[in-house]
Parts: sequence; C-alpha cells; structure tokens
Amino acid sequence: MSTFRKLTVCGEDISEFSLYVDGDSSVNSKVPIKTVTLAEKLSALFNEKYIGKALPIAEEMGSGNYIVLSAHSTNANAYSVKIENGNIYITGNYLSITDAFDHFTEKILGDGEERELDLTSEYNYEGSMGFKVPYTAEQLKELFKLSQERGDMIISGTHTWGSWGNGSQVGDTWGHSLKMCGHCAAILELDVGRYSVYAPSHPGVDTLSDFDLSMIVAESAKFINAGGIISVCIHMCNPLMNAEDKVFYRGRLGSNEVADELLTEGTELNGKLYKTLEPTIRLLKAFKENGLPFMFRPLHEVNGDWFWWCINQKQDVYLSRDIIVRFWKLFYKLLTVELGIDNAVWIYSPSSNASDGAYKPSNLYAYPGDEYVDVVGCDWYTGGDYEIEKCSTFENLQSTDKPIALTEFGPGDGSKFAIKNEEGKIVGFDFTGLDFLEILQNLRSRGKKICYFLTWTYARSTATMKESKALLESDIVMNLEDLASYWKKLNG
Repeated sequence: MSTFRKLTVCGEDISEFSLYVDGDSSVNSKVPIKTVTLAEKLSALFNEKYIGKALPIAEEMGSGNYIVLSAHSTNANAYSVKIENGNIYITGNYLSITDAFDHFTEKILGDGEERELDLTSEYNYEGSMGFKVPYTAEQLKELFKLSQERGDMIISGTHTWGSWGNGSQVGDTWGHSLKMCGHCAAILELDVGRYSVYAPSHPGVDTLSDFDLSMIVAESAKFINAGGIISVCIHMCNPLMNAEDKVFYRGRLGSNEVADELLTEGTELNGKLYKTLEPTIRLLKAFKENGLPFMFRPLHEVNGDWFWWCINQKQDVYLSRDIIVRFWKLFYKLLTVELGIDNAVWIYSPSSNASDGAYKPSNLYAYPGDEYVDVVGCDWYTGGDYEIEKCSTFENLQSTDKPIALTEFGPGDGSKFAIKNEEGKIVGFDFTGLDFLEILQNLRSRGKKICYFLTWTYARSTATMKESKALLESDIVMNLEDLASYWKKLNG
C-alpha cells in the first residue's frame, strides 16, 4: 500500500477529517447520487491509497474539518478545488464535479509516494470544461429561414423523455439515440412544467432542486457545445389546482374574467401564476448567464381544449383572442424586459388536430404578431390519414411568412399504429422512421416545406422508433452531426 508519511491540511491531520456532500436532492433519486458515489470513492481511496484509513461521510456539517463535495453549480464550465478555513471544497456542476474530483485525487494527491504533504491555499485550482457555444440566437433564426427555403435540410428534433419523470435527461436521450441508431436528433426539447413549485398536491411533481437545475444546464451546455439546439416548453401547472383528474396541467380557468385576473399584475391569481413559473425562470436565467441560445415554446396547443390555458374551456366557454395574446405577451415581457433574456427563439405552436373541427378557432386565432414570433408550427399526431392536408393548418401558417415546423409529431393514441396489450394499454407504435420520412417527402413534394420537426417522447421518439437511423441519415434531414458540420463551416 502506497501512503503518505504525513498528510495535513493547513497543519491539521487529514485522518481526522470527515467527508460531507453538499447539495439539494434530485427529484428521481432523493439524494444527489453522483456526489454521494464520489464521496464513497474518495473515502475508499483514503483507506486504500493515501493514509490507510477510510474517512467517514457525515450527514451534517458540525465542528471539525471537512472535505466538502458540491455538485449544484449552474456555471456550465467552471469547477474548482479550494482550501478555505481549514476545509477542502471540491465543487462543480452535475458534469464538472467529476473533473474537480479527478484533479484533487490525481493532480494534487497523486499516488502518495511515501511523502509528506500539507495542503494550503497554494493548491487551489479553478478549471473549465471548455464548452463553447458555436452559434448565436440570430444565427439560429437564420438557419431556420434557410432550412425553410431549401426544403432539403430539415432539422431533426425530439422531446427528451426524462422531462416527465426524472430531470432533463438530455444526456440519456442523446446517449440512447447513439446506442439505438448511431445518431442523435439535432434538437432536444425539455419540459420544465413538472417542476412547478405551486404543485404540491400532485403526486410525482416536485420543485426544481439545485441539483436538477445544475444537471439540466450542464447537459444542455454539453449538447450545444456539440452543435445541438435546446428547446424549452412548459406543461404549466394550473394555478387554480382544479383538475378533477389531479393532472397538474389540466383543469379550467372557466371564464375570460378569471383569465383577466390571472394576467392582471398585482392580483392574487397573477401571483400564483408567477409562483408556478419560478422553476422555468430559474432555468432560463441560467441559460442566459451561460450564454446558451435556446428555443422557447410557451402556450403550446393553445387552440385545443385539453390544457387549462387552451382557448376552448368547454361548456361553450372560449377565451378571447385578446386574453390569449396578452398571455403570450406576459411571457415575452417576462423574458425580454424583466429578465433581460435576448437569446431566445420564440416558437408559436398550435395543434393541427384541433383545426377546422369541433374546436372552431383557427390555429392563428391566438397569433400574437410577427414581432413576438420567430417560427410558427403545429403539433400533429397522425392517425394515418394525412390529416394535415384535410384542414387549413399549413395554409394559415404559410400566411405568416415565418419558417414553419412540425413542433410535435407522432402517431396518435387512437391511430392504426397503436400497439395494445390484452388490457388495452398502449405498449408501443407500429410507426417507423421510414413511415415518417415518407410523410416528410410527401409534404415537400406538395410544396409544404418545413424547417424542423420534433418527435414526441418515449415510443414516439427518434431515439426509440424503428428505422430512425434511415430517417436521421436521409439526405433531406439534418442530424446532430450534420448540424455540427454546418456550424463549423459557417463560423470556421
């Protein structure tokens, strides 16, 4: 066993130190598993490699000296090892904490080598992950315009499946995509609605912890560094909390009068709305602080009747166009004026499934105006009948002269593609990447060009569906690798 003859921190014997994990718990694990794992590994290293004694892991910091591991920074790049006030602090974000740990164990402690070492502030170190942002928000907007004009460089995208159950999972969706088909979509979309701090009564919904926020920011920065694009949507929690099925994004406002109160600054209901948006605000501020451009897709499928913010409130109650436009402008003011966020690309995305049918309002009914929107699109869940050609969806969108996207796409639950078990539960879809590619080619041949598509999550995702490799390798589709090459060529 190779150990130090003597290892101290500012003169204090390190064998008397304890380890402490600092940071909020994550939603899925209840403890920051990664940091705890590193603490356990460090304790074992002290026993096996450094001093012949395992350091205890304390549940709380009391008197005495500590080696503190913290992994909830929202700085996408920075990590550090610092000796302060007799303690050692190994800090970073969800990803960079590993680099901070490695620097401490490999660069500072090394192999022990039967030597004496006193750790003081001269060993302090600040490192960087080296993530860069290869494009600006303006270049992103120009890319969508170019893609729309050409029709043969449709940017691929998919929703991240972890958004509903266990954090951002940009990394998991990315990794699973590579494992399944060797490629990843160029756009990954997060959903932060489930983190609403105003949703305590809904099982499975929690607030956005510091640990999870760090994970989302770090994974997003890494994906953007690789050339990818991050989109953000919100299944917002209903401030009234009146959904009969207890699903946090359902329920009703019930009238234009209640909606007016919701949007009127200073009212109690307006305060509840801002309360439910706090996690989203924290995330978007962190994106801005790290210089990360992003797509923002609020009020999606507003022309339907299934979310509390939808125009059709049922029982013959419809929210007025003025109300919905005010709602959009509330978001716009919040981001651009109050938060100073100027690196967002704004996406207007009604549902094509609600067009020209029982829901009546056009998919442009709630369009807030050209100055508030960069890309228009529609959420289309197909039953296999090419529904988008049986309504005015595309023609309406084309009238805006904005780039057009399929902002959500997939086979519908009631479609011929649904695969059900004996109990009637959907267990998958008999819909492949080749089926989707045929749809994209048909749209193109009919003059209906789109700049990007975004498949939904789990079984509907490009990360999971069969033949997605053929889709992502198509000569009319841009995957992550293609987009990285585009940015490199554009910016050198």
